[in-house]
Amino acid sequence: MKIIEFNDYSSKVGGAEAVFKRTVFDLEEKNEVYTISFDYFERKNHFKLHINTSRIGNIYNKFFFNPILYLKLKKILKSVSPDIIHLHNYNLSPLTVLLAVKNYKTIQTVHASGQICPSSWGAFRKNYKSCDILPEYKKCMKNCFYDKNRVLSTIYYLLNRQISRVRKNVIDGYIFPSNALKTVFEKNGFKNLYVLNNPYSFDLKSKIHEPRTKENIILYVGKMIEMKGVHLLVNTLQDMNIPNWKFVFIGDGNLKEKLQNISDDRFLFLGNLDHTELAFWYKLSTFVVIPSICFENYPNVALEAIENDCMVIGSNRGGIPEIISPELLLPVETFENTFGPKFFEILKNKQKYTEIIKNRKYRIKNVTYSKKLKTIFDNINKGKLCQ
Repeated sequence: MKIIEFNDYSSKVGGAEAVFKRTVFDLEEKNEVYTISFDYFERKNHFKLHINTSRIGNIYNKFFFNPILYLKLKKILKSVSPDIIHLHNYNLSPLTVLLAVKNYKTIQTVHASGQICPSSWGAFRKNYKSCDILPEYKKCMKNCFYDKNRVLSTIYYLLNRQISRVRKNVIDGYIFPSNALKTVFEKNGFKNLYVLNNPYSFDLKSKIHEPRTKENIILYVGKMIEMKGVHLLVNTLQDMNIPNWKFVFIGDGNLKEKLQNISDDRFLFLGNLDHTELAFWYKLSTFVVIPSICFENYPNVALEAIENDCMVIGSNRGGIPEIISPELLLPVETFENTFGPKFFEILKNKQKYTEIIKNRKYRIKNVTYSKKLKTIFDNINKGKLCQ
């Protein structure tokens, strides 16, 4: 088969990028695989697109049709003549990409609830409560756009819903890393839905081979933004009397500077790191925390942490409960009050929780990602779609 794999970026460190590269790696063994992105990717059959990344350019491309980009994409598609186009993230210019791939057999791996949710949170911004992610104008304005300009928010909402309708008419099938996200799309009337759990990031496997002794480190890996709940974790750790522990935060975002300013010398904010440096911190850390307020899909951070024998505590949002044991889940609404007691409970019952992590690690290692991926592609190519 001739397959085109599309993702906005190939070089960024993120869950979608890891799955994109893993998919290319698995499929190119027996298929002719081409890749498209807006950055450089060191492989033979790669097409690099250009897009205006100024503030105005970003807004225009996110919601409107870009004829120049459309023609470039159509030219690539015509030259390759693919049997299947596989989209990952195409958030930089969704409408243009969707219209370009129309009439080609196209599937999409959905990496976030933002493909449906206008705010991208999959939860209420106003009070952090869970949302059913069935977009309704009044509900969205009241709970997520309450502090924004009403006219601009309305335009944003309507354009988002229009792109979702186009997506429903263009894409032939969808792959979801979690059952939770599949259910969201099911409720919103999408069909031909497959679940394929994310694989453990192969980028990290070969980085550090030698065993390392765990240290008293609590690690956070992710964007430093409100929807990820990073401020809840910083506030909680700041109040905990555990002087012999260090708190390491890896990632960037608009809350980073603010959180640094309110933190004591137990905190270390490292910004974005490459996979080699990230693997180093996984090996050293005893705990990894995923305090997400937003609807998480199937976070690679949890997979990578468990693979590196970290104790993972996470919120109960989205697909996190499909990776983390129920004993290690905390409700978002009470996270700041329940994290401390859970932390000390784990330290007192270390053997019990170590066994829980071992069982989860076994499950992750036995996910037959490559085999299932190829089966899905074969079925879609033969027109055998889910109903």
